[in-house]
Amino acid sequence: MKNHFTVSVPVKPYVKKYIVNQFGDPANFIQHSDEYQLVQNCLSSPSIRYDSKIDRQMIIYTDSIRILVSQDIFYRYGWEFTRTDIRKFGKYFERKIKFLMKAYVSIHVGAGEPIKDAIQKFQQKFELEESFWSYEAIKKDYYRNKPDYPFDFFPNIIEQLDHLFLAHLSPARDKSTSKKTKYEINE
Repeated sequence: MKNHFTVSVPVKPYVKKYIVNQFGDPANFIQHSDEYQLVQNCLSSPSIRYDSKIDRQMIIYTDSIRILVSQDIFYRYGWEFTRTDIRKFGKYFERKIKFLMKAYVSIHVGAGEPIKDAIQKFQQKFELEESFWSYEAIKKDYYRNKPDYPFDFFPNIIEQLDHLFLAHLSPARDKSTSKKTKYEINE
């Protein structure tokens, strides 16, 4: 893009894959205010608070992404993230991806699907093949951090089907006095 520069940031492989799929390569956060604000904050107010503690953790950031920034931000604030900001940036997207994973898998498991199938569908949907985020790592993270409340769609689905049948499809609904009042009120 004209009048834009790129900033390179190390990330984990699955974070890179997610960002590239959602925001392009180079990642264009300009239309996404939260993400663009994060990038701008990392460049404008660099933090070195945890840099010495993060040195050992940087080995897991094996990939890197390019991020589009405006010429103004590039010249005003720079083009380099500190190790603390690299971790902050990565954690932001890791939380986002893991939230999506937990919600997606929980919904499918709640609908009666085996966890293996739910995780594989998640991997396909978000194009996170085994080389980016393995099935075992996703499964371990899901079980470690799954929602406290299970999604159970079946009681709700059965109630809605009863309503549909008794209130709209049953030719003898006027004879079913026990259910008639409840469903006819909703009509």
